[in-house]
Amino acid sequence: MNEGQFSESIVELKESVARLEEKIEGALKRADEQQRLSATIYENSSSFKLLSERIQHIFTGQEDMRREIDEIKMRPGKRWDVVIERIIIALVTAAVGYLMARNFGN
Repeated sequence: MNEGQFSESIVELKESVARLEEKIEGALKRADEQQRLSATIYENSSSFKLLSERIQHIFTGQEDMRREIDEIKMRPGKRWDVVIERIIIALVTAAVGYLMARNFGN
């Protein structure tokens, strides 16, 4: 191997090393980007989990309010049922009393 070939080999090696360094640098940049994306995904996952828990809490509260509203709606109906029941009892008692007074009042 003469000096020209040796110099040429060194130049080729330097070029090869430069290409490898570029590839390594690109791979490191991609690895950094992957790491950043992974961190972002983890943060978003945590945020979505918290958001999901809050939404579930809202739905639970909404179901409780719906149940309470339904109970409040039913109260006047129950009151009217009691009032009507008492009116019927009063009418039946009055009718029985009238019949008893009429039959036994002689």
